[in-house]
Amino acid sequence: MALLQKKKIKDIEIINNPDQVVTQVLVEWHTYDTIDPEEFSTKEDKRFTLETDDVDPTSESFVPFESLTEETVMGWLNERFQSPRIIEMEERMRNEISNRVNPPAPVAPLVVNKGLPWESK
Repeated sequence: MALLQKKKIKDIEIINNPDQVVTQVLVEWHTYDTIDPEEFSTKEDKRFTLETDDVDPTSESFVPFESLTEETVMGWLNERFQSPRIIEMEERMRNEISNRVNPPAPVAPLVVNKGLPWESK
């Protein structure tokens, strides 16, 4: 039994011109427990907008659309995956699956109806 979390790119958007510069990336997080990945699983998508103002299609570092790989695009986003918002989302997803695999013990209610003690004698 192990808790795993994987990311994959589901979709990308480009500027509709011959340069085809990537402007947005949709990433799916899949968190699951190997004990039963079908039963103990959750997914969440996040869309990331890329800054395109300084992209120069004539530079040596430019990657043409046809040459893109998932690894390349994930590399562009790696720093963004370290943001507090993303770290909190990943933690929330892990906790959700952990709590489904090993549900926490029920909390005793603060108030209960005990009846009348003189009527039980």
